[in-house]
Amino acid sequence: MTSAVLKRVVRRETHSPRTVATVIVLVLVAVAAIYVGVEIVLHLLGVGPFLVAPGAALTWLQELPDQHQGLVVAGGLIAVVAGVVLVWLALGARPKAEASAGILLVCGARGQRSDRVVGRGAGAA
Repeated sequence: MTSAVLKRVVRRETHSPRTVATVIVLVLVAVAAIYVGVEIVLHLLGVGPFLVAPGAALTWLQELPDQHQGLVVAGGLIAVVAGVVLVWLALGARPKAEASAGILLVCGARGQRSDRVVGRGAGAA
């Protein structure tokens, strides 16, 4: 296996195209959880809300269907597109576990690769 092919195979195996999307979703979930925690603590301390009171936010959500239909439809379309992208990334192509030379690679303990050859792929001679 040439050096260029080996570099390409290692790059494909160690870098996932879903990493960026995963990090973005996890950061958004973490920020939302931190915000909810801060609002709960402020409410328990009797201090005013940091951004918006939870009751006011729920009232706004209840009144949302009465708002301008264009805004509601636009928000729904954005949510649908984000959902489709996340499902597409989740079900997309998985990283290949076969080197281009046709040698089947196996994962050993704790997900580390083993150098042991257990079989030949379809492309091997």
